[in-house]
Formats: sequence, C-alpha cells, structure tokens
Amino acid sequence: MILKKQEKDGLVKALYDSTNIVASIYDQKTSNLDLIFKAGTKYRYNSVSKSDYMRFEIAESQGTVFNTHIKKYSANKLENVDITKILEESVSLKQQEHNALVTAKKERLVKTLRGVVLLADSNKPIDALLDRVKTEIDDYVNKLNEIL
Repeated sequence: MILKKQEKDGLVKALYDSTNIVASIYDQKTSNLDLIFKAGTKYRYNSVSKSDYMRFEIAESQGTVFNTHIKKYSANKLENVDITKILEESVSLKQQEHNALVTAKKERLVKTLRGVVLLADSNKPIDALLDRVKTEIDDYVNKLNEIL
C-alpha cells in the first residue's frame, strides 16, 4: 500500500507499506522503474509501461503486482541503498495516519455521546458529564497508542 507519493521533473517517487518493497522511482521519460527492497537492494526495471507502473503504485499489495506484472521486464541490479531513513519516514507516516484515525474516531464517539446525552435529558447540564467521558476516551486512546 502506498504511503507517500511525490512527482517532480518527470520522476515519481513513492514509499510503500509492503512486506518487501520500501520505495520506487518511476522515470516517466525513460519508463524505467527503480525498486528498493527491504534488504537494501535496488533494481532498475527497464521500459515499464505506464499502465503496469500505475497498477503497481495503487495496488494493495505491491509484491503481488511485482510478481505478476513487473518481474517480466529486464532488470539491472544497482548499488545497494541504506534504507534507514526510508524506514524511519515510513514508520512516521504510518504513525501520523494512525493518530489521525484515532483522533477522528474519538471525535465521532464524543459527538455521538453528546447526542445520546442530549436525547436522554435535555434539561440537565451535560458539560461535566461530557468532560468526564472525553477524559475517559483520552485515557483509552492513550492506552491504545501505548499498545501499538
């Protein structure tokens, strides 16, 4: 699954959350596709069609598309790459995505609870109750984040 994509000067660079493939660089001018694997190896696949590259980029599993559509192209092994920074960025992107999802779910839960409380008794002040519920949700989210 793609984590990040950047296009500049005819180069499409992408980071992936994949079992084996961490990044790719697709040159739109030459149609060459450089793949960087978790072992730090880097290969250039020559004259990869735009449709095969797009299929690879948007796939849920880059490995599956690699095996079915990319491996058929001629390839050259390039110099190995230190993938430490790539992996650090991938972890950071996944953490940001996780945090955004948790925040959205928390806000939706608070909004739902606010509606439930309003429906239950519209004559009673609910701010104190909602603050308590929000605190409990925050504590729960923090425990989830510690686990993850």
